[in-house]
Amino acid sequence: MRTMKVFRLLAPTLAALLVLAATPALACSPAPGYRVPTNFALAGEADAIVIGQVMPVAGKIGNEPAISVHPISALKGLLPGQDFPLRGMALDPSMAPSEPLELERPHPSAYGGACIRREFAPGAIVLFFLDRRDGEWVPAGGAFSRW
Repeated sequence: MRTMKVFRLLAPTLAALLVLAATPALACSPAPGYRVPTNFALAGEADAIVIGQVMPVAGKIGNEPAISVHPISALKGLLPGQDFPLRGMALDPSMAPSEPLELERPHPSAYGGACIRREFAPGAIVLFFLDRRDGEWVPAGGAFSRW
């Protein structure tokens, strides 16, 4: 009888833990047959490739989190003349710096959520592959693209 009481008390907690444990597996699920773009394809298709420093965004962009990119150098396309925002991105002071020589795999944070890296350490210097849509800079490539 006592075992049943304990089970009834623990059942909701166990159910919640199972749901949370399954969440990362469901967080990023590209369509079957999806192929991660190669570095060459990513570079060829991007409108711009910019080395930039990640900064806090000045002001607010709607309800979305955002970062500001301070362009340092353009490797492709025009160098944006001023800092520009990237919507849907966030600063994370606890984020470990990227491995600067890792050009094959995406940043580990790309394996959750939207399948691309969305969190950056403040002040990080990052290689951004960018496209221009509706007058704004957005991430180029698809799921698991490298930054």
